[in-house]
Amino acid sequence: MITLVVTTEFGCKDTISKIVEVRDEFLIFIPNAFTPNGDGNNDNFRPKGLGIKTYVLSIFDRWGNLIFQSGDKGWDGTYKGNLCQDDIYVYKIIVIDNNNNLKHEKTGHVSLLK
Repeated sequence: MITLVVTTEFGCKDTISKIVEVRDEFLIFIPNAFTPNGDGNNDNFRPKGLGIKTYVLSIFDRWGNLIFQSGDKGWDGTYKGNLCQDDIYVYKIIVIDNNNNLKHEKTGHVSLLK
């Protein structure tokens, strides 16, 4: 709660109080490349950010075939247990935020580089 107290030059006072709700900010970062080579750096493709409650990640090859889909898990660059070739893939991410449970949909491209 925030309270404002004002006093005039003549000594008159007035007070007002309001409840202020501070919520997490929603911010999402989606990388444009990753390197699933097992070195421990950038081995998975997934969104990162603030205020993310949950997400569903879908990955498509250049012909539009769905090759990966998961909720709250990143893509390790494999399809049916085999590491995919170096290429550009299309992603679609549907994110639900913490604040108002609003749905945010993002699409774009990600480069897989071994």
